Amino acid sequence: LLGMATPLLPCGPLYLMFGLALANGSALRGAEFAAAFGLGTLPLLLLAQTQLRLLNLRLTPLQMHRLQRGLALCATLVMVWRLRDTLTGAAEVSCCH
Repeated sequence: LLGMATPLLPCGPLYLMFGLALANGSALRGAEFAAAFGLGTLPLLLLAQTQLRLLNLRLTPLQMHRLQRGLALCATLVMVWRLRDTLTGAAEVSCCH
């Protein structure tokens, strides 16, 4: 049931993995690829979920709200920074290579 709801998630990497599974040449190879992706991400998702629950128990609601706002601000700043690089054509000054 949970697997059937997975395509409803708005996740770019997930759709990329589904596209790669479709391009594997056969239904069996595509299913193997998708299963490997799911099994590879499951431990990280479980770890993140358990740590979030522990964090939620340790912080007050106000502290948790502030943490969420701070993380949202950090994510926004990273997206603006990446968009700035994209719009100004600064791809040759990449920190990834």
